[in-house]
Amino acid sequence: MEVYNTIGDVYRRQHRLAEALKMVNRYYDIARELKNDNFIQRAYKDFAQVYAEMGNFKKAFDYRVLYDEIRYSRLNEQIGRDIVRKEALFTDQKKQLEIERQQRDLQLQDAQLSTTRTRNRALLGGAVALLLLAGLLYNRNRIRKRANTELTAKNKDIERERQRADDLLTNILPAATAAELKTYNRVKPKRFESVTVLFSDFKNFTSIAERMQPEDLVAELDEYFRLFDEIVARHGMEKIKTIGDAYMCAGGLPTPNETHPEDVVRAAIAMQRALQATMHQKKAEGKPVFEMRIGIHTGPVVAGVVGSHKFAYDIWGDTVNTAARLEQGSEPGKINISETTFQKVKDLFPCNFRGHLSAKNKGEIAMYFIEYDGPGLQLVENLEERS
Repeated sequence: MEVYNTIGDVYRRQHRLAEALKMVNRYYDIARELKNDNFIQRAYKDFAQVYAEMGNFKKAFDYRVLYDEIRYSRLNEQIGRDIVRKEALFTDQKKQLEIERQQRDLQLQDAQLSTTRTRNRALLGGAVALLLLAGLLYNRNRIRKRANTELTAKNKDIERERQRADDLLTNILPAATAAELKTYNRVKPKRFESVTVLFSDFKNFTSIAERMQPEDLVAELDEYFRLFDEIVARHGMEKIKTIGDAYMCAGGLPTPNETHPEDVVRAAIAMQRALQATMHQKKAEGKPVFEMRIGIHTGPVVAGVVGSHKFAYDIWGDTVNTAARLEQGSEPGKINISETTFQKVKDLFPCNFRGHLSAKNKGEIAMYFIEYDGPGLQLVENLEERS
């Protein structure tokens, strides 16, 4: 177990995460067979670290919970053993004090019948006994104070770990949804009458991805999606999920507002500009260049969390399907919006009618391109000045 644990740690530090996960599974199976709680606890912690670095935050959170549970269980057992030991020690001290008290009583009786010299000796013995008692009491208080200090420190550690778990949960779910899940162990589905949904994906992503190393591909996607995350958060929207190269977000939930169509269109423009500026830099470096299509639609959705394992905040409804179809019908570098969204933002953004999209069970949907000011030239100039 020690060898597999060490090898797994080396693989993880080298970012060879699949091999690290394999090593953790090996020593975890042995630990379970031997019922070795120490290595089971280590395995939960290593699983959490490896899955977190893989980006599987749900599994990382689950193993972190298992790690905390076994850790706190073992911690409580240790505290119980310490308390029993201290109680036994205190009982022995009480017995010793009782013996000494009885001895002092005998000495006092002898002193009453003895000469002055014997009386003085008895008084001296009493003084020694008092000093001994004071020393025992002082030692007892010192032990109690140290135990309280250790308990306070452990409680702070527990609170820090609980806060880390809460932070991980709120990173997966909206804050209000995470609070509801912790309180009721479930999330009640909620209908939103007006939400604006955005879908995006990259043109020719599959063909470009086939020519890239997996590590480079994941690094590229991570860079772009982190950029999109910052833009979405800045415009008060909620990121829903990513599927391969597709990015999905929405405005107007989980807290409803009246500005979500405008917010989403502004975010879409910022995403296109930021990506185009980044691609300008990538092209100069001789790296693969991606172009992005965006589709936007406004309408009602149902939002919630389903299942008890690997849960995620998601939205459902015809609005989601229509936004996805509009993205498929868009063009690279363009922002394609529906008639519904157009009616809400037409006074704020220049739009061009581009025809109709045939949608199942919905007939023909009018589509418009948002006309934004070029391929992010100002952002490109800023990047060049910084370089």
